[in-house]
Amino acid sequence: MHSFRKVSLKNRLGDAMDVLVHPLKVSAGHIYLLLTLPKNTHASMFAKNAEYIAHQLRQSCEPLAQGFSLIEMRNEKEKSEVWYDWKFNWVAGTPVDSQCSVLSLQKKSYLSDLLKESLVA
Repeated sequence: MHSFRKVSLKNRLGDAMDVLVHPLKVSAGHIYLLLTLPKNTHASMFAKNAEYIAHQLRQSCEPLAQGFSLIEMRNEKEKSEVWYDWKFNWVAGTPVDSQCSVLSLQKKSYLSDLLKESLVA
């Protein structure tokens, strides 16, 4: 069972939007942020607002971290849980566009192990 905390953010229209997050500190300079949506929120809501959400989440992370990676964990009907790796082009601390791809099996295994360790600790 994953342990996520609810975070209330604003979408691109200024409306409240909740996401569930779990930070994983990989090193002193990089944070992976695992994200999932509440069950009543459609995945397209995140995709439409990815840059706005990433900006708000990045601001709430440890200020000294140079790296910030956002991994979306999505439950899909056919495949159970699929993890998506979100990449952003940043300009002066603001994401201007994003791309999403299915997380590689190697990276998913690595992050799953980190997640298990963080839940045990």
